[in-house]
Amino acid sequence: MHGGWSMLLRRLPSLFIFLLLISTGCAHFGDDITAYNPEGKWYDLGYKLDLAWNQGGPPLEVLATSQDGDLRRRALLRLTEPSNEQERAQYIEILSTAARTERAAINRLTAVQMLSTYKDPAATQALLAAYQVPANANDKNGVIQVAIVQALGKQKDPAALDILVAALDPKNQEDLRAAAAHSLRKYPEYKASEALLATLKQEKSTAVRREAHRTLVYITGRDLPDDPQVWEQTFQQAATRGEPLAKEPGLFFRLANWWSD
Repeated sequence: MHGGWSMLLRRLPSLFIFLLLISTGCAHFGDDITAYNPEGKWYDLGYKLDLAWNQGGPPLEVLATSQDGDLRRRALLRLTEPSNEQERAQYIEILSTAARTERAAINRLTAVQMLSTYKDPAATQALLAAYQVPANANDKNGVIQVAIVQALGKQKDPAALDILVAALDPKNQEDLRAAAAHSLRKYPEYKASEALLATLKQEKSTAVRREAHRTLVYITGRDLPDDPQVWEQTFQQAATRGEPLAKEPGLFFRLANWWSD
């Protein structure tokens, strides 16, 4: 019995931390309770409490002074798009720098994620700049470039069209090509359709061909098979007749596309 009380007393600090973190409603509860401090110690009550209550401090202060990768990631997540123009420009600049230069790949991905939520055209330019940064040791599989292409698909900014078309190049990784084919759904320009038709003709990857076909169907409203000859003939007929390539899809077709998007 005595041993049981001793064990309970030894575990009280951990129980206290657990209950306190739950009471804060912290979105990072799992991270907080398992976090190690910068010295690599797990049993640091003060560090866990600081994470729970302050997330390390104001985000701009954290990003200016801390080298703790986890705190920096949390700070980046708090840089939501503000209504104030000057503050928004500052946040975009910080996120742009982070997307290009953060040491941890997860932090670069976080910056890309946040930029994708901004409506300001400057966010698109920041994403385009980050795309040009060569992959490093922390991005062996090109996941950051894939994330940027996906983010550009959400932006729907015509300034991104050339990058998305270039990403379809067969020399690029399969995941990047597939992401570009999907992101072009938001770009109904003829240049996008032309690039997708070229992909349908030359692409060897089934996954990329599938995305290219689905996007062609989506942006043209034409439920045609994934046969490049059929699509090329449709392109030529539309041009000959002076008709737009895209046609108004039926209600069922629009609902199907909305569900799959």
